[in-house]
Amino acid sequence: MNGQQNQDITSHNEQAFKVLVRAITLSKGTFSLILVRCNYAELGQQVYQQLNTTCPNTVELIALPSSAKTLYTVIKQELEDRAPKALMILGLESVTTIDDLLAATNQVRDSFRKHFAFPLVLWCNDDILRRFRKLAPDFYSWTSVPIQFGLDTETLVQRIHTLTDAVFAKAMEIGAGRFPHSSAIYLSPSFCPKQELQAALTDLKTQGQDLTDPILAASLQFIWGLDAHANNQMNQAKAQYTKSLQLLAKHKLPNSHPSYQLRIERLSCVLFYSGVWWRRYAVLHRADYIQACSQARECYRRCIELLQKQHRPDLAAKFIVALGEVLCRLKQWQELSTVSETAVKLQKTYFDPIRLAYSYGFLAEVALINQDWNLAKQYAETALDVNHQKPLETAQAQHRHQELSWAQNHYQSLYLLLLAEAQWHLDLPQAAIENLEQAKDYCKPGYDPLLYIRILETLRQYYFQQGEYLKAFRTKQQQRSIGQQYRLQAFVGAGRLRPERQIVTPALTSKQTSGANENKDFSEISVAQEISASGREEDLINLMTRIRGKQHKLTILHGQSGVGKSSMINAGLVPALLQSPIEARNVVPIVLRNYSDWRQEFKNCLNSSLKTQNIQTVSPKSKQAFEPQNLLKQLESNEHKRLQTVIIFDQFEEFFFNCSKPKERQEFFKFLKQCLDLAYVKVILALREDYLHYLLACDDFEIDAINNDILGRQNRYALGNLSVVNTKLLLQRLTRRSQFNMENELIERLTEDLAQEFGEVRPIELQVVGMQLQEED
Repeated sequence: MNGQQNQDITSHNEQAFKVLVRAITLSKGTFSLILVRCNYAELGQQVYQQLNTTCPNTVELIALPSSAKTLYTVIKQELEDRAPKALMILGLESVTTIDDLLAATNQVRDSFRKHFAFPLVLWCNDDILRRFRKLAPDFYSWTSVPIQFGLDTETLVQRIHTLTDAVFAKAMEIGAGRFPHSSAIYLSPSFCPKQELQAALTDLKTQGQDLTDPILAASLQFIWGLDAHANNQMNQAKAQYTKSLQLLAKHKLPNSHPSYQLRIERLSCVLFYSGVWWRRYAVLHRADYIQACSQARECYRRCIELLQKQHRPDLAAKFIVALGEVLCRLKQWQELSTVSETAVKLQKTYFDPIRLAYSYGFLAEVALINQDWNLAKQYAETALDVNHQKPLETAQAQHRHQELSWAQNHYQSLYLLLLAEAQWHLDLPQAAIENLEQAKDYCKPGYDPLLYIRILETLRQYYFQQGEYLKAFRTKQQQRSIGQQYRLQAFVGAGRLRPERQIVTPALTSKQTSGANENKDFSEISVAQEISASGREEDLINLMTRIRGKQHKLTILHGQSGVGKSSMINAGLVPALLQSPIEARNVVPIVLRNYSDWRQEFKNCLNSSLKTQNIQTVSPKSKQAFEPQNLLKQLESNEHKRLQTVIIFDQFEEFFFNCSKPKERQEFFKFLKQCLDLAYVKVILALREDYLHYLLACDDFEIDAINNDILGRQNRYALGNLSVVNTKLLLQRLTRRSQFNMENELIERLTEDLAQEFGEVRPIELQVVGMQLQEED
């Protein structure tokens, strides 16, 4: 029966090939859209080669890069005004923003007919075809029924094995990666070809075949888990990793079995990535941090023991630094010392500078705990020296050099920290502080906030002990702010709240950036939980509604001192604006707080906001660039770039202190009036309510956009204190997320005490008292 099925598929493919040749021939000299339906990219290359054999010099090929944004532009750039007899496009399934590409293709469909006088053959899998019909219906209507190609049973089984082997080979090659604490591995469509594998399994089932190999079944479960893990589907990933482990554990084989070694390698690989899952879980669930790290340790430990038992030191060398990292987090120093010494021996044999340097870093950590300052200094200096050595990589591994550079720069900060701690105890305070300041510059909080906070805390202590109290105070403020942003502490004290950030995967980020963006913090920004969990979310929604609507050009955000106006702006409104386009326009928030020279500050804040959104700006060359008329021209330019500008003057009462002369104030209010006259500009003034009457100076200007009534009810939005109920809810959520446990009785008593005078809780008092409780544990 299989032979008959294979013969039928071969015959079908031959017929489909003839149809494709005929379609290309009949469309010679005119544009036509020909869709080929096939789930196997490799088959596309084979058909292309067959076309070149059958019709020499007829069909050209373009393989789309994953970064492609528009199909039309890619073709135009590749052809450079040439007109081939026919053009085949492969790689649609690998495009990262495929939905945007298809939608853009539909919008410029007439340009294809106008400029491309040749048949266009698009190679699409089932998923791309489904998206094509939905997102580019007009363009899709230009084609007839897609021409379909398939694989026979034997080839399908072989393809499944080949793809599965390739995924495991890549996963084993990466090992612990250049970032052993990473949240997930980097997965591209070619790395984890889930769609092609699922299509092959479906086709096999259609042909009446089932896979009976238990190792292959376990391997596929692992691959589904990898895909879910990379897409932050954590529960699904865990379930499939567990299923894979169960299948591999159940299928025991004698040592002499041909598949014995394969089973061992795959079992160790799945154990390792299960450990990666638990390590990621620890980051996302701070309250379960220790328990999750302990689970990760067990997975890593079983993985290494299995590989060493099976005499695979080459693989153990790739994975062992992850075990060391989690032991360091758990402060299990004795075991870390043993593991690190083994790791150093392995890394010297299977040389990798990042892993070897990291292993020396572990030894420096242990030496510091043992107060062996000279040995710690020696290990830290060795780690720094090894860190920038070049790896022994093959030509096929050259693509990892960029990742290598990012890892070297990031971990430079760790080794400088360890060196500084040793130097401080060896009575070398100046050298220690200089190295810590360098470490702070190298470290990126979005990759490892715990390391960044450790650097700041050590630097703060050294500043303080050297009598540099102002530097120590500012460093402590920054330390608290980072802790709040990454949910590592419940309270920030008297400081201003910042938007929350998610820890990012360096291996993934480094592949998406270039040197131009090397200093950018790539953490994902979100509204702080202090906003969303305290009843402030309703205020945030109301403010966003005012900004999105057309009737409120101006919003005056007012309230008592310490009520949280600046925190609402920074930790709530700004991140919400960045995530919410208005009328298909991206939002450019400009936040001013310094009014000593408001013109220059405005220009700097505008350029900074545009730069964060990768919008090119021109640096000012003269003082004229800061004049109000030139600032207005820049705002008008934003409008032409389809941007919505939201200007926020925070702590605006400071303006009246810095600009006390009537002429200075008149110039500002004239500028404010002109801003409000622009179509895609909204303005927010945030100030203490006891300074509201200062705004009456605007009455001298006829501001039609606000009906010449700046203090009218329609322009004002009052921000109040926290209710007792919302305060209790906020305390529960903040302390749960940051491993700072407060008993319910303490939360009740604290809330009652803070609300005793007014029946409400002032946010600033809650933060200050909470910070003190947290510091005293």
